[in-house]
Amino acid sequence: MNPFFCVLRVLLNENIVSMDRSNGSSAEKPLIGYYRSVGVTAPSRNDAMRLFAEAVTDGRIDWERSKFVEFEQLEKDIAARYHESKSAGCWYLSGRALFQEEE
Repeated sequence: MNPFFCVLRVLLNENIVSMDRSNGSSAEKPLIGYYRSVGVTAPSRNDAMRLFAEAVTDGRIDWERSKFVEFEQLEKDIAARYHESKSAGCWYLSGRALFQEEE
C-alpha cells in the first residue's frame, strides 16, 4: 500500500447562491465548486482515484484541474497524519474551499 495525495477540484451538482450578510442580497456569481485536499492509502494510482471519487458525494471531480502531490512535498503536519496500513482508506480530508465561476 502507498500514500496518495490530491488537491481535488470538484464541480458541484447544484450551484450555491451565496448571500451578502450585510444586506441579504445574492452575490454576483454563484459558487460552482470547491477544492478539497484528500490523502488515501491504496495499492495503485487507479485505486487511489477510486477512493478520491468516493470522498465526493455532491459533484464530480475535474481531473484535468485536480493536482496529485508527491508525499515528500506535503507539509509536515499533513504528512504526519499518514500511518502505514495494509488496507486501503482515507487518512486525510480537508475542508472545502468554494469558488465562483471563472471569467
